[in-house]
Amino acid sequence: MLYVLALVSAFASFWFIVAALQTFQDAQPARPTNILLAIVTALLAAGLFWLGRRLNRGTLACLAAALLAAGIAGGVLGSGQVATAAGEQIVVTTDPPIGEIHPHGGPSADVGPDKFIIEVKDGSGRTLPNVKLDVTMDAPETNWFISTDVPRIEGVQVLNWSGVAPDGRQEFSYIFPIRGTYHLTIKASPAPGSATTFSPVSKDAELHVTEKPRSVLYLLLFLAALFTFGAISGVVLGRANFAGRRAA
Repeated sequence: MLYVLALVSAFASFWFIVAALQTFQDAQPARPTNILLAIVTALLAAGLFWLGRRLNRGTLACLAAALLAAGIAGGVLGSGQVATAAGEQIVVTTDPPIGEIHPHGGPSADVGPDKFIIEVKDGSGRTLPNVKLDVTMDAPETNWFISTDVPRIEGVQVLNWSGVAPDGRQEFSYIFPIRGTYHLTIKASPAPGSATTFSPVSKDAELHVTEKPRSVLYLLLFLAALFTFGAISGVVLGRANFAGRRAA
């Protein structure tokens, strides 16, 4: 088992090296983090291989169990904040539903733009006329663990729009280039010179675009093949090591 963990650590080091090489200059925090993690996991792999040759079977089992227990961690989920005033609210929807929107996959993918719709409504749910909108959207931030297909756009502002929605509804057509969470900041106020009156309202919203199902399947198959190879290699190396000790 210790040899399996060593091979997994070695693969993790390779993974972080690839992630660091894919990170562009605009995403400064990701590169040193990935390099540091690559060094740490490489040292961990070397240490595990060394321990595998030094310790007996009982100690190896206890240490492997401790490492596996220490590796279980929980995720912390966050949510965006919404601010409203005087009963007015900003509603964000997508067409198609957000769960059906995926990254476009490159210029040759022949994928049409998706839509996200912004509506400003009063307390009774009716849209307010003559609303001035200020909309910005930022692309997903750089992921320290794995980069996207287009690292150069990570964390970049991809939309900055201001205008008047005569019927309180504004549609945007957009081809989402990468997976991840897009951050929307929306501010609504009465249009200058209009008879509409309400207190300005703002909203921070998130659009989470998931990876294409086929890409997820390929990744899972790749990871399963790597895990199988690591497990078989660990068993072979472990048996050879113990057989050598017994012969000695």
